[in-house]
Amino acid sequence: MECEKQFDYSKAFHEIDDWSYGFIDKKNLKSFLRKYGQVATTKEVMSIIRRMDLDGDARLSKQEFISGLMPNEPYSKLVKRQKEKERSRSRFIEKVNNQGSKYLNYQDTAINLVHG
Repeated sequence: MECEKQFDYSKAFHEIDDWSYGFIDKKNLKSFLRKYGQVATTKEVMSIIRRMDLDGDARLSKQEFISGLMPNEPYSKLVKRQKEKERSRSRFIEKVNNQGSKYLNYQDTAINLVHG
């Protein structure tokens, strides 16, 4: 069963940016984490921000936040690629098996012609 619900990055951003500054800084993020029972030091919070902060201003714009959370390849594409690899592998095995049986058929025919 495929999940129909999509993650709302914009809503998540605004949930953390509870003061509506238009960015997430260490105070926003630390407050958000504390609100949900996660205690983080200022150093840990800044480490999270630095991983996503593209312009080095020690705060996350909405675009930086979304880019930081967005997977490199959507899950559905990853699954599709894995299934295609499996199909390709199955086709290869089938082809090898068919060629092997053709070889046996040629060998049987040759034997029949010689001994025929």
